[in-house]
Amino acid sequence: MDRSIIPRVNPPDYKWCRAQVFFITWLAYVGFYLTRKAFAVAKIELQKEEVWGITKATMGKVDLAYLVAYAIGQFIWGITADRVGTRRVVLTGMLVSIVMAVIAGASTITVLLGVVLFIQGLAQSTGWAPLTKNIGSFFSRQQRGRMMGFWCSNYAIGGIIASALAGYSIEWMGQERLAEYQTELQPTIAHVKNVAADQGFNEEMADNIFGHLLIAQAAKLPPGTISDTAVKQQLQTTRAACRTFVRDKQLSPPIQAAALQALFKLRDPEFNSALVVALQSKNEILYKSGEEFAKKAFTSGVPVLRESAIKALQELQEPVFHRFLALRESAIKALQEVQEPAFHRFLALRESAIKALQEVDLTNRSEFKMEARGESPNVTHNKPSSFDPQKILNSIHQDSTQTIWGMVAWRYAFWIPAATLLLIWVLFILLQRDKPTDFSVAVPDSVNALAEPVAGLDATSGETEISPPTISPYRNPVVLHLAAVYFFLKPTRYMILFWSPLYLNERLGTGTAESGFLSGMFELAGPLGVVCGGFLSDVVFRSRRMPVCVIFFFLLSILLFLFNGLPANRIALGMGLLGIGFLLFAPDSLISGTAAIDFGTQKGSGAAAGLINGVGSIGAALGGYLPALLTSEDNVTDWNLVFRILAGFVLAAGLLLIPLWNAVPKEAARSETIDDSNEPSSEQNP
Repeated sequence: MDRSIIPRVNPPDYKWCRAQVFFITWLAYVGFYLTRKAFAVAKIELQKEEVWGITKATMGKVDLAYLVAYAIGQFIWGITADRVGTRRVVLTGMLVSIVMAVIAGASTITVLLGVVLFIQGLAQSTGWAPLTKNIGSFFSRQQRGRMMGFWCSNYAIGGIIASALAGYSIEWMGQERLAEYQTELQPTIAHVKNVAADQGFNEEMADNIFGHLLIAQAAKLPPGTISDTAVKQQLQTTRAACRTFVRDKQLSPPIQAAALQALFKLRDPEFNSALVVALQSKNEILYKSGEEFAKKAFTSGVPVLRESAIKALQELQEPVFHRFLALRESAIKALQEVQEPAFHRFLALRESAIKALQEVDLTNRSEFKMEARGESPNVTHNKPSSFDPQKILNSIHQDSTQTIWGMVAWRYAFWIPAATLLLIWVLFILLQRDKPTDFSVAVPDSVNALAEPVAGLDATSGETEISPPTISPYRNPVVLHLAAVYFFLKPTRYMILFWSPLYLNERLGTGTAESGFLSGMFELAGPLGVVCGGFLSDVVFRSRRMPVCVIFFFLLSILLFLFNGLPANRIALGMGLLGIGFLLFAPDSLISGTAAIDFGTQKGSGAAAGLINGVGSIGAALGGYLPALLTSEDNVTDWNLVFRILAGFVLAAGLLLIPLWNAVPKEAARSETIDDSNEPSSEQNP
């Protein structure tokens, strides 16, 4: 083409158009995260019996449905974007994502939630590959490392905003709706049922709301500074009230279980009487709660709780208790003779004789005998934490209050992000364009020269030539190699993305909003890591992406291996998540974004990004389901093993990437030559 006939253009005009596309594509992917993380934050509330009672195993299956669909979509939408353009694919995906989030928030059936999130996964997968193709059409290779460093901050910042928005949506709306129940000084069941009916809830929900209002009020301290005497008085009053709640059959089993938990926290000297009520209950929820807190009490290291657990067992069936302890050699025969359901169920000895013996070893039958004789058993108990009555009372009050928030407002974790994404969808219609020539301004010839660059590998300075110039991304060995590396990296990102709010809730006891905010520390370090990685790859390693990735992978594997051993406090875990985010997001963005465009070429960048992310998303499905796989029947997750498996995955990714240390794509001279008069230098970023 004769370049002399191409009209010249005032550089700021094109720079403005390019900045516009950078902004709207960046914002679009931030928007996708708003509906993506809603379920991850809502898990904290949905696992509660009063709200939905979803187990971790079920949560894992729902996540798996989403991630399988997401992986499938990555292979489809990258190719589709290359054929029909980014605009159509992304607008359709956003709209479907909005609709699915609204339906998810209205769901009452687990199967429906799984189906909805499967479709959500397909919708979410329309984002990455098409948008990376879109942004790659406006920048040369020399600029992509730093440009993609800034642009790839979208999913880091999107994760922060999404976690906080979902968590605080529950809190904000929960406070608004809870206020309607608190118009009476003393809550009455009639008033609560009327308000619940007005808000669209059934009688069972009203009963649970009423029960938690009673517990919250019983543990509520007067405002301002109060004396130690007043705190002790309130402590005794709350203990007595919670003992009454456990015995009150008019209250729902989840409320009785919540009162039992409160008594455990309050270290009630009469805790054994509450345990007996729970362990004799025919209701599964209350019985399991009794079983859980009896075991916790025995291993707590708090004498009053341990003695309560032993008294409760003795009170249930004293003859059987002593007989069982005396028959170590004849345990199987004894089990066959034992008929008492409460004792039988408590020790979890129904499944098989082998499992029974294992349980006997776990609880150490000789320890029961030594405790009964007043001797000190040779066993390690958990170190008891300091007992601060005022802090515990505030905690119980806040727990019940937050549970009510979850019951009445968990749906807003889906609905408010969906409404926000709808606004972004409108902006995308107004501002996005697929390629430079779609703007109503003349395009510099330097941009036209970028239309179809030739991709190969530069063999200079020891850099290895790997792929021929015009090879298809699906047959490009470098792209396939990167896809394999991403398979081992993405499980870590999605495990933390989907499970960190619940993990923090379990380790720290934080509420939904705070857990969502703290989990955002993972993404908070992402932008710095991404920009740092892009700068190092462009400036220090001369557009080679792989050295940065390998170095960060090895450091990340060490941190993951040690992470679960960090102290259980907000500072330690928050800093740990910051470190993981910094070390993960840099190689993640370089592999899935910058390198995908570099090695996939402009023409096939959508397909290359789709392939890399599709294979990576298969690994993400494994990472998202991993906590569920490692959760016991008691709904307890082996988090230490989870993080060590992830450390192994990341280490494998680093080792797999070493052969590509010197890999860098080679473009034709015409795509490397930038006209300074028409195009900003590589040092300038929008």
